[in-house]
Amino acid sequence: ASCMGVPLEAEPSAAETAAPAAPAVPAAEASPGAATTGKDRVQDESLLKDFITEGLEYIGEIEMNILNLEQEPDNKDYINAIFRPFHSVKGVASFLNLDGIRTLAHDLETLLDKARNEALAVTPELIDLILDGSDTLKAMIGQLRDDLEGREATELIDTSDIARRIKLAEQGADLPKQPKKLGTILVEEGVINEDELQEAL
Repeated sequence: ASCMGVPLEAEPSAAETAAPAAPAVPAAEASPGAATTGKDRVQDESLLKDFITEGLEYIGEIEMNILNLEQEPDNKDYINAIFRPFHSVKGVASFLNLDGIRTLAHDLETLLDKARNEALAVTPELIDLILDGSDTLKAMIGQLRDDLEGREATELIDTSDIARRIKLAEQGADLPKQPKKLGTILVEEGVINEDELQEAL
């Protein structure tokens, strides 16, 4: 069975999901120093592979709906469509003791919960922050995949900056304005038109 196939409530709130009751984890995950049987290792590896595959699919779903949200920032359906995959990633990461991924997914979930409850305005800066968080999760899951496939280990991803920005956003602080993209600047200056920009992209 798919490890990401965890039943979700129709619209769980971040408060309700802050400390989900996770199933008992395999001994190898619960206690790194414990003896592990070959069967346990195979089972854990299989669960991790499922998480990586489906986690990256969820990130793709998030990215698509972030693009939709950019077009319609007030559309609650798009906010909910981004919230749910973060909730699923958080739940399974918690089950597998992937604390860094669980924490970041939870923080992003909390941010989106505030946005859908209108405690935070859905500004371009907030959308950029959610996209940056999604990109960071994608990189963290990619590192898991590389490690599982025996690729050379890279430096651990530092999540302190994204965590700080999320905390500021939750507190209602003004987020720094994002610089305009080159294509937007060129269109505004009349160097190219919108059709030429889209074709180039």
